[in-house]
Amino acid sequence: MRLPVISLTGKQDLIAAALVIVVVLLLYIPVWWDKFSSVASKKASRAAPRVFLLGTGVLLAGLAVRVGVLDIVGACLIGAVVLAAILDNY
Repeated sequence: MRLPVISLTGKQDLIAAALVIVVVLLLYIPVWWDKFSSVASKKASRAAPRVFLLGTGVLLAGLAVRVGVLDIVGACLIGAVVLAAILDNY
């Protein structure tokens, strides 16, 4: 029994190659993300206390000097550290 031969045009070849590349990338993204997040998580656990203290200092300085921008920046730093801790331990 002889199998039929499928003939593709050049445009169809490019589309098929692009689809293969997209599928490979979609399968590789979770692997890449796991490597990236593990490196970021190791670095973040060491930097989190410093950033939290910096945010607290900026917030307290903003409250003492009555500068709203410092209040916002300090609160955002503290909030970012708390959010990162929640996401890391979720």
